Amino acid sequence: MGTLRVTGGSLRGRRLRVPPGRETRPTSDKVREAIFDILGPRAAVGRVADLFAGSGALGIEALSRGAGHCLFVELRRFVLRVLAANLEALGLQERSTVLRADAAAASRRLLGLGPVELILADPPYDRGFVARVVRLAGRAGLLAPGGWLVLEHSPRERPPQVPELVCRDRRAYGQTEVSLLERGTTR
Repeated sequence: MGTLRVTGGSLRGRRLRVPPGRETRPTSDKVREAIFDILGPRAAVGRVADLFAGSGALGIEALSRGAGHCLFVELRRFVLRVLAANLEALGLQERSTVLRADAAAASRRLLGLGPVELILADPPYDRGFVARVVRLAGRAGLLAPGGWLVLEHSPRERPPQVPELVCRDRRAYGQTEVSLLERGTTR
């Protein structure tokens, strides 16, 4: 694959590097554009988190479309180097925080950097991460009341229902599904 492009906003058309190998599966330009078309103005929030950030394409797209700050969470060191290079090339270091951590674990470090109004998550498919991310977003501290979780997943691993989150939309793009869940405001 090599590179991706930012699909909208102030950085539209700018190229992003992607980590080498098959371990990282970047969100395609088509799916990313569809996600942000669905979100519309909800993407232009103060704080966003990009979980399982990889190249940072989802979070960078949010910053390009008006989000104020993005928390990028990624565990693998070689992937973090690519993410850092993308943020530097686009001049986004001041609007970004990078956390080396398990993106599906409710660590104090991760929860302490919340709350965010939008979580973008593209975990590895069919490995149990979807349920962990949903539980994490349902916990107090990370996703603000009224905030949104956008979760990319396999059709075989749909998000579980939890009382704190309501699935507002689900779309299929080939072997990828995108679920949009909203956190209730009265919990």
